[in-house]
Order: sequence, then structure tokens, then C-alpha cells
Amino acid sequence: MTCQRLVGLPSYFPIAIIILALAVLVLVWRRITKYVFSRLEYSREFTDTGVFEGDSTILEETIINPTPFPIFFAEVEAFVYKDLEFADYIPDIDKNMQYMISRFTVMPYMKVRRRHNINCKKRGFYRLETARLWKGKKNRYFDSVASIYIYPKTIDSGIIPSPLSYLQGNYPTSRRLISDPFSFAGVRDYRFGDSFSSVNFKVTAKAPITGYSSIKVNSREFCSNRSIMIYLNFQTDSEDPIPANVYSSLMETSISFASSVVFEAVREGYKVGFAANSRNNDGSISVRAPMLSGNDHYISLLQSLSLMRTEAGASVISLFDKDIKDFVSCTEFYFMTTFINDEISEKISLLEKNTNMVSIIRLDRIFDIKSGGSKEESV
Repeated sequence: MTCQRLVGLPSYFPIAIIILALAVLVLVWRRITKYVFSRLEYSREFTDTGVFEGDSTILEETIINPTPFPIFFAEVEAFVYKDLEFADYIPDIDKNMQYMISRFTVMPYMKVRRRHNINCKKRGFYRLETARLWKGKKNRYFDSVASIYIYPKTIDSGIIPSPLSYLQGNYPTSRRLISDPFSFAGVRDYRFGDSFSSVNFKVTAKAPITGYSSIKVNSREFCSNRSIMIYLNFQTDSEDPIPANVYSSLMETSISFASSVVFEAVREGYKVGFAANSRNNDGSISVRAPMLSGNDHYISLLQSLSLMRTEAGASVISLFDKDIKDFVSCTEFYFMTTFINDEISEKISLLEKNTNMVSIIRLDRIFDIKSGGSKEESV
């Protein structure tokens, strides 16, 4: 039997069928890609809330495909501050932002995570907001907020000396924190070593029996043998100005110096507060933190230091007036400044009259930075 060509069908008919089928497949695939693209989920975050200047952290990107279809070569672009330097990448020093592209291929029902090692080069608060996802001519914008505090680097200050006198409540012991038997800070679970006298029998009787954890004891506050307040003055002497470039470097180093003093005080269990007359990223013209102790307070202080700019804001006198008005007493003040005048000396005398001790730290002498330059170039 011999095959004969069907009557009435041209020879190119099979090719036309193939082309038509391919065109249909391309159209269907475009629709699928558009659908998957519209369903993609993207987010990013830093693995640390804050790190110290010079340390590293990780920026983690996450993209999720919740559909039964894959997508190939979807790209995410964003701009990242140059002070958040990607490892093995040299940024353009003339640009404040660096351009970043991540390319993803995501299979059905898959979550892809990508990690970037980031070198934190400069103190500050950095917030990444918008990222653009695109493929071909399709675009999507994500409010993928990721923020991180870069704390000031530490300097070995060694500036807090031994107490000059024992105030009421101090004890000559190596233990920095003494339990106050007259205070009450709530009820907690029993821990090994708690005394029998600390058991709260009324609360224990009402608690369900679950072993030792059902025993409730009274939680006591601790009294610290020292309270420390740190002032950092951003104003300079109008009669002896400091060149602008020198001033910025000096105050940046001074912030690190103040951070180190705070760390030494917190490490020893002291109550420590901080105040500065600097401008801040939130628009305020001063910063003040109360005298507290503990790690949470320390982190809060570091975050405040990260938000500070090396620009003078409020008058330095306002730092003193607040504590003088509140009759702060029995406190050690450390006043970090580049100059002293009669008005400042008068405020220091008022603090000392209220049973405080004030130590003056001349920043320009500690860091051996000489003032000079013309008034037009100076601050």
C-alpha cells in the first residue's frame, strides 16, 4: 500500500500547526508567568538589631512562590547605603548609595533565602525601605523595610575611678549590686539559692502545683552604690573655633568615648544616664536618657548614640538646668567638653552644692586635637 497526500491540504500545513501550537504555548506561559509574578512575596531583614561600628552583620532576603508554577530569573533591585558595605565588593566612594541586584529562580511552593555579609563601616541608623521586583517589562514595588543601628565603636577610656566616698547605702564589698530588703518588685518563681524568708506563701498557695516552679518568692530591687550622669557638649568656644573637618572627627571620637564610659558604668552595675546637646536624626536638638541600670537600658543608650549627628543643637546650659531644677543629688557627673567659661563654671558649682561630684573631661586635650582655621571654615 502506498501513502498518498490528502487532497486539498497544502504541504506546509504541519509546519503551520507547529507554529500555532508554539504561539499558544508562549501565550499560556506568559499568562502563567504574569500570574506567578503577581503572587510572589518578598521581604528582607538584618539578622541583628544593632552592631558596633566595624563589625559585620547579615542582610537576609526572602522570596516565596506560593503557586504551582515556577518562575525564572526574577530580579530584585534596591539601593543600599555605602556605609553598609557588601563583602567582596568595593563601592563607589563618590556615591552615597550602592546599587544592588538579586536574581532569583523559584520553583513551585518554594521559599528561597539569600544572605549577604555586610560590613558596617560608620555609626548611624540605617533604614532600607523600598525594593523593586521586575521581570521583562513587569514591575512590582515592595515596602520591604529593614533597619539596623550601628553603635559607636568602643574606646578603652578607663575614666571612671574608684568611689571617692561611700554614700548612704554603699557597702565595701566586691559585689556591685546589693539586694534591698525593703523594696518589693513583684513575685517570681523559686530559684535555687533563694532563702526561706523570701517565699510568698499567699501567692504560693494559689498557684497550681508544678514542682519547684509553683513556689513563689518575693522579688527585690537592687541598690547600686553609684549613680553616674554623663554630659557631652557639642558647642565650641566662639573665641577659639575648631575647623569644621576637625570638629566632625573630634565629636565622632567623643561619641565613641562617651559610649565606652557608659559601657564601663553598666558593666559594673551602676546607674548611668546620658545627655548631649546634639542634633539628632529625628529632628530633635538634644538627647537625654535617665539614670538606670541593666542591659536593656544600655542598648537604649547605644541606639540614642547611633541617632546623634555631629552638630550642635541646644545650649549646653540646658543640660545643667534640667538636673539643677530636678534637684539631682548624690550623683557623679562627667562633663565632656572642649571649653569652659564662667557661665558653665557657675552651673557646675550649683550641681556640686547639691551633694554631687563633677569631673571635667577636656576632649580637645585627651585626643590632642588643636583648634584653628578661619571663622568661615570653623564651627
